[in-house]
Amino acid sequence: MAFFGAIFLIMPVLFWRAIKERLNPLSVLNACALFAACAQPFGRLGNLINGDIIGYPSTLPWSKVYDSPQSWACQNPSAGTCHVPVQPAAGYELLFNLILIVALLYSAQRYRRPGMLMIIYLFGYTITQFLVFFAREHRCAAVHP
Repeated sequence: MAFFGAIFLIMPVLFWRAIKERLNPLSVLNACALFAACAQPFGRLGNLINGDIIGYPSTLPWSKVYDSPQSWACQNPSAGTCHVPVQPAAGYELLFNLILIVALLYSAQRYRRPGMLMIIYLFGYTITQFLVFFAREHRCAAVHP
């Protein structure tokens, strides 16, 4: 949820700064949407390495085991997720981020309206976050009957 806070803080600041610099605020927000979308996958790679965005224990073939005591998987020993394969929710977010980048680049060529990319980004990011949280909450029956 911290990222949504950053989005909602930076949008009015950029809007105000664009007006001060006599730029089209909606065009500036379009550039911001592209920048944010292209920067997010790097953060998701860090999340995958650190294990700070995890799903429930799972038997899926792409599940990940986090052994580090600093990982979120090992922070709550009673949850039983340390040394147990968990769904890589950050990997799901990474894939959705890449899809969102493709959608934004396609939209940038097709729709030339100022502000349209920010709208697509906000809706796309919100929808993908909902899907990731839904997938992360899905428990595997083999681990949790």
